[in-house]
Amino acid sequence: MSKKSVFCSSLNVVKNGHKAGKQLYKCKDCGRQFVGGKRINLSDVEHDYIEGKQTLAQLSIKYGICIKTVWNMLGSMRHKRVISKDKDVIVEMDAIYWGRYFGIVVIKDAFRNKVLWYKFIRGHERVDDYVEGVDWLKSHGFKIWGIVCDGLKGLFEAFRQIPVQMCQFHMISIVRRYLTKNPDVEAARELLALVKTLAMKNQATFMEELGQWHSRHEEILKEKRIDDFGKKHFTCPRLRSAYLSIKHHAPWLWTFEKFGDLPLRQSCSLFQCVIGLLFAGCSSAESVSSSANSQRYTLSIKNHPTIFTNRPHLTPSVSKVMEDVDNSCQWVTNIYKLGEKFPRTI
Repeated sequence: MSKKSVFCSSLNVVKNGHKAGKQLYKCKDCGRQFVGGKRINLSDVEHDYIEGKQTLAQLSIKYGICIKTVWNMLGSMRHKRVISKDKDVIVEMDAIYWGRYFGIVVIKDAFRNKVLWYKFIRGHERVDDYVEGVDWLKSHGFKIWGIVCDGLKGLFEAFRQIPVQMCQFHMISIVRRYLTKNPDVEAARELLALVKTLAMKNQATFMEELGQWHSRHEEILKEKRIDDFGKKHFTCPRLRSAYLSIKHHAPWLWTFEKFGDLPLRQSCSLFQCVIGLLFAGCSSAESVSSSANSQRYTLSIKNHPTIFTNRPHLTPSVSKVMEDVDNSCQWVTNIYKLGEKFPRTI
């Protein structure tokens, strides 16, 4: 079998001595010299690292090279952020974590299912992270017609010029975190049952029922006890916190009702679900540093620019939701007609 030049793929190659015990070859067409032996394809190494979830040691054994060489090859991975050509968007934003201190903040086009912007973070997400993402979208010509997000403190004030819908699933999770899944107090059980119907009721109905609940249990919310040091404390502080949290977030829980022409979703829970599926194949390994994991996730986004491209792995219920999402994309064709009615853009 003839040796092929690694530079010009020419077969007009001859032997050209040895160096460090390795055969050297020279191409007579391009005049360049190269070392013989099997060449390792960088894309194969990246694929095994991301999709195959191989560690550095495993890759070293598989390709017959030292761990440092594998690290250098993976260190050359680069990703150029692709800017979407669709500039009129409704975005979903949230953060997902692997472990306690490593995560990623993602801003996604709600109906085209494209990741528009992302940022790796150490520790907890901050409002500044989301503001940075929105400012980046603004600088690249995007027009944001609405936002679906969680209840991070300060997020609503930061984007007060844009219609913001708080994720109702996050609201239920907040209340459940205060009350637990099986609360002992009857008032807590009633409040938990009520908040679970949040997505099935409009604002007027839900707030009326919440007011009725408050009237029945107003005394227990105000009841206080005295500790051993003579200080007063609320008897049911977590129940009180859950109720006040609902009252505080109520103005943003039904934004989709106020802006009926904008197809705002009530929740971004599906966003969390599919983002988790996207990165399930590249979970963090203990033997890999956080910088290497960042490269792993970056390439995962690069290889899956449209999150919902492949849908056979989705459950029937999620597939039905995706069908509804596809039908909602019709709003894009008439987006410019909304300019006069909804001028609050960035």
